[in-house]
Amino acid sequence: MTTDVLGPAVQALQSGRTAEAEEHLGAMLERTPTDPDAWHLLGVAALHAGRAGEAADCIGQAISFVPGHAAYHLDLALALCALRRFGDAEMALRQAAALAPDAPAAYANLGAVRLALGRPAEAVSALRRAVAARCDMAQAHANLAAAVCAAAGPDAARAHYHRALALHPGQGDTVRNLGLVLLQGGQPDPASAWLRRALAVRPDDGRARRALAAAAP
Repeated sequence: MTTDVLGPAVQALQSGRTAEAEEHLGAMLERTPTDPDAWHLLGVAALHAGRAGEAADCIGQAISFVPGHAAYHLDLALALCALRRFGDAEMALRQAAALAPDAPAAYANLGAVRLALGRPAEAVSALRRAVAARCDMAQAHANLAAAVCAAAGPDAARAHYHRALALHPGQGDTVRNLGLVLLQGGQPDPASAWLRRALAVRPDDGRARRALAAAAP
């Protein structure tokens, strides 16, 4: 379907008007029920609305019509991650990466999924490829730090957390996790400083509060 026809739905979705986007897309699919772009966007809208199962079904329908579109597989993986179906998400991301081998988002998400599956060394490989292709992805650097920490220990992770925070200084989880790796590495004083910063961002962060108590002399 052309961008002109999809335009109102795309604009509504980008503006956070999910219900309006779904209305437009539903009307389009009544007229052209095999349009893959409309099915894909309907899935994205459902995911934005918190209906991950419906999102996976809609995006799967888009893929059934056009299996070679990398973005469809990437968004399917996001829906599957929301459903905590990490094995299926990994398969979708591997397909996305095969279709678009230069796309950093596929590798960034593949690394995050492999980390969730408890395979940090494989996660490191995917995440290094992602940040090599695009160096400004703060969450990918934070996930790389977590994967490196799990695979090689806390000392190896510090530089990656610092890089993530240089890109996104206010990311509370990353601030806390830097404090945690410093504490694990036997540096309670700098760990305490980062953990206090984490609590300033998110006062209800129980992990940061417990770690700060543990760092106290």
